[in-house]
Amino acid sequence: MQAVVLIAMFIGFYWNGFFVTILWVAFSIVLFTWGIFSHRSWPRLAAIFLMIVTLGKLVIFDSSKFTPVQKIVAYLTIGALLLVLSFFYQKKRAENRTTI
Repeated sequence: MQAVVLIAMFIGFYWNGFFVTILWVAFSIVLFTWGIFSHRSWPRLAAIFLMIVTLGKLVIFDSSKFTPVQKIVAYLTIGALLLVLSFFYQKKRAENRTTI
């Protein structure tokens, strides 16, 4: 868990602007995929939390700095990813309920 936090912080401190948003989205995809295949809940929850932080950063800090094209790409990517993550998360929860 500490490694995940340190990687996210490294991305935030080393890069700036649009690249942080895209790298955090990519990192959350990796975390969520890892959580699905390893059958662990904390990577999936960490991926969702990182997506919420990314969306908050995008809305609060980056809206005035990004070009319109960067805003469109970032919002569509995060929105589509949140829909996909929520679909797979609900599917995983439904599978867990039927096996109990």
